[in-house]
Amino acid sequence: MRKEVVEQLVDTFIPPQSVPEQWDIEGLEQALQVEFASEQPVQAWLDADEKLYEEQIKERVLENLNQAYEEKSAAVGDKMRAFEKQITLQILDGLWKEHLATMDHLRQGIFLRSYGGKNPRQEYKREAFALFQDLMTNLQQEVTKVLSHVRIRQDDEADAIEKQRAAELAAQKLSLQHQQSSALSEPRAPSDAAQRATVPVGSNRVDPAPFVRELPKVGRNELCPCGSGRKYKACHGKIA
Repeated sequence: MRKEVVEQLVDTFIPPQSVPEQWDIEGLEQALQVEFASEQPVQAWLDADEKLYEEQIKERVLENLNQAYEEKSAAVGDKMRAFEKQITLQILDGLWKEHLATMDHLRQGIFLRSYGGKNPRQEYKREAFALFQDLMTNLQQEVTKVLSHVRIRQDDEADAIEKQRAAELAAQKLSLQHQQSSALSEPRAPSDAAQRATVPVGSNRVDPAPFVRELPKVGRNELCPCGSGRKYKACHGKIA
């Protein structure tokens, strides 16, 4: 699977039967980094050997990638085979759903080809086969890319990460407990509404409002303010 992907990738940037002036070596190195997470100094190889041609470049790239993957697999052991199957099935499931949707779209519109003088049945077979080939190509590329980017953690590194996570969780828990404890221990000042609503238990007494005189005080010998011309003591002063 890796061999097919490498050959297709190299052919994209170094077209078959092309001259070195047509080669995109920088693009090839970048594509290898993206697809395989691996730096392949193709330009340095060409500088060291001007006679290096396309097939030799493919072989050297594939040899380096195979060696790197074998070292990765050796670090994991038999679990790597199960992981490969799991990744392949997951990717195939997603690609297969897309393939079925594309086939359904093709099936619905294939009879329009008859207007162009083509046989719809033959056109359907031809395009369906091309779509299936695309499916297999995409599967190879995606599986190879995912497996190439997988990073194997050593036991010491994994233990260190787990300890770091445990320490972070413990610190978060301690901080939360401290915040809750502070919130319970700090007394709250009563609000203005609560203070106004506070009434001593068992007391129904309401303080009377102070008396405020609305009119000025009139002497007994002064004229009555009613306008009668009589003294206050002989007029409304008698009533008061």
